Amino acid sequence: MCRRKETQHRHTARFSFTHSVFEGGAVGVERQAETIMGLMGAVLIHKCAIALTLGSRLVTQEIHFKKGCVYAVILSVGTPIGIVLGVAVEAKLTGTTLLIATAVIQALGTG
Repeated sequence: MCRRKETQHRHTARFSFTHSVFEGGAVGVERQAETIMGLMGAVLIHKCAIALTLGSRLVTQEIHFKKGCVYAVILSVGTPIGIVLGVAVEAKLTGTTLLIATAVIQALGTG
């Protein structure tokens, strides 16, 4: 594989991980059970679409199996890490600081 494609795959993996962390953070800072369930449903549908895209890309671009597994793990661990971070933010902050942090995390998670 040429160096340009390798770099592109690394950037995609980094972006996917970062996006997944913010997605999870948006779930983690939420307090209402109904909203959490709605967000989890949206994240699940979104993850399925991303996983399908990732899988087809791995096959069509003939990426080595081990690298494909690494990319899949990167994609799958980001959201749980974000949820833990979001819960930690929600537990540690109060008042206006919590509201601002929640708004920023949710904006980044949806963006």
